[in-house]
Amino acid sequence: MNKLRVCLSSILFALCAGAASAPAARGKDAGGPPPVVAVRRFACESTDPDAWWIAITSQRKLIEWLAGGGMTVASALTPLPDSLPEPSCAFHGSVTLDDTIATLAVELRSGKNVECETRLSAGKTSFRRFRNVLGQIILYGLGVEQDTPCDKSLAARPAASNYAFGLYLLAQRKLAAGKTGDAIALLEESFARDSTFAMACWTIAEILKESKPDTAMQWAAMARHINPGHPRWRFRDPQRDRDPLPGLLAACGNTSFSRVRRGLSCRHAVVTDSARGRENRLEAIVWIADPRRYSIEVCAQTEPSGNRIAGLHKHCNALVSINGGFFDVDRELRLIPSGLVVSGGTTVSPVLPEGGSGVFFMNGTTPGIMWARDVDSAYHFDYALQCGPVIVEPGGMPGVYSNNRKRVNRSAVGITRDSSVVIAIVYSSDGPGLSLYEFAGFLRAPGAQGGCGCDAALNLDGGSSTQLRATVKDTDMHVTGLWAVSNAIVIRDR
Repeated sequence: MNKLRVCLSSILFALCAGAASAPAARGKDAGGPPPVVAVRRFACESTDPDAWWIAITSQRKLIEWLAGGGMTVASALTPLPDSLPEPSCAFHGSVTLDDTIATLAVELRSGKNVECETRLSAGKTSFRRFRNVLGQIILYGLGVEQDTPCDKSLAARPAASNYAFGLYLLAQRKLAAGKTGDAIALLEESFARDSTFAMACWTIAEILKESKPDTAMQWAAMARHINPGHPRWRFRDPQRDRDPLPGLLAACGNTSFSRVRRGLSCRHAVVTDSARGRENRLEAIVWIADPRRYSIEVCAQTEPSGNRIAGLHKHCNALVSINGGFFDVDRELRLIPSGLVVSGGTTVSPVLPEGGSGVFFMNGTTPGIMWARDVDSAYHFDYALQCGPVIVEPGGMPGVYSNNRKRVNRSAVGITRDSSVVIAIVYSSDGPGLSLYEFAGFLRAPGAQGGCGCDAALNLDGGSSTQLRATVKDTDMHVTGLWAVSNAIVIRDR
C-alpha cells in the first residue's frame, strides 16, 4: 500500500472555527473514552482511475489521521464490533473531475445535519503530491482538530487556501528531512498561492534567521505587514528529538531471545520514553525461525476485501504471521497486491514497478532476498513477496542512507548469516515508531547488541498495516493494525 501509507505529522495544530462548527462531543482529553467517528465511503461518479484514486486515498488518509489522534474510526475499511456506540459524527466525501481539475468535497455531519464543509480543487498530479497530508488538509479545511474532530474549534486558521496549507505541510516534512531549501521553496509557493498567508512568510524568516539574517528580516517584515497578529505555529525540529534507536537496542539487549520451540525463538522488548511531556511506549517483537524445521510461506488473502492478520493466521494454520506487501484498493474496495506474490508455486500477482525494490522468496528450505528488477520469467519460486525498500542489503550493508525522521510503525522480513528467517515489527500504539533509517539499524545490529542480526532485510508494508499474530505453546501475541491486508508471511510447522 505504498501509495497509501501514512506518515503522521508531529505538529499539533490549533485548528479552527473559521468554518462552521461541529457539535460538541466528549473527547479523550475530557476524561472519557474517545468518541467513535465515522468516515463514510467517498463517492466518485467518474470512471477516470485517477479520480477514484483521489477518492480512496483521501478516505484512507483521513482514517489514518483520525486514528493517529486516538479516535475509534468506523468505516467500510475498518469495520467495528456491533457493541461499540453510534458514531458521534460522520465525514462524507465526494470527488468530481472537470477535465484535469479534481475537486474533493468533504462534509462533517451530526445526524442529518451538515455542520461544516470544505473543498480542495487541484490538478490530478497535485493530489498525488499531497497524498500523505490529505487527512490533515481535510480537517484543517473543516476547522476541527485531529483528537477531537466532533468538537467545536475556536482558533483562527492562518491560511485561507487549503491548497496553500497543503504546501505548508509538505514544507514541514521537507524540513524534518533536513531539506531546508526544498522547505523554503514550498513555503514561497504557498505564499504565492495565498497572499494573506502571513505565517508562511514568518516561517521562512524563522528558518533563515541564523543563516541569512537580512533575508529573514525581510520575510518577517512582510508577515507583520500582512497581519501583525498572525498565528505562529512553529515547526518542530525532529533533529532535536531523542533518537529512539539506542534506547530500543538497550531494552532488547537486556531481553534475551527465548527458545519457544526447537528452531523457533522470540524476543519481545518494551521501551518507554517520556520526552516532550508525553509517554511513548515503543515495542519490538522479533521471531527467528530455522527454515529447515519450519515452513516459511506467503499466505494470500481469502476475501476480496482482504483479511486481518488473525484471519490469515488461522486460515494458514500458522504459528507466527506478519503483514506482507503493499496493496491498492479498487472502486469496489477490493484489495489488489501492488507487486509480486507467489504462494505455493502459483503466481497471484506479477512484479510491478510500484511494488517495491526487493523480493523475499523461499525455494524449499532456502530463503533469499533479491532485487525486484532482476526477477524475470526464468525464475521459479515456491513463495515470493515483493515489497521495499531493501533496508539491509546483502552482506549486512545499510540500504537506507539518510534519516528523514518519519517515524511510524514498521515491519520487516530478514535473513541471518546462517540462513534463519527473521520477522520483526517495531510499533507504538500511542506515539511515533521508527524511521526507515532507524529500523534498518535495528535489523542490522547484532543480536547480542539488541538487534536482529540480519544479513539482508526487506521492509514490509508498515504504518497502519503493521500487524502480527503468534500462537505457539503458551505464547499468544496479537498486534491488530488498522485495517485488512492482502497477504502475510507466515511460519508454519512442516
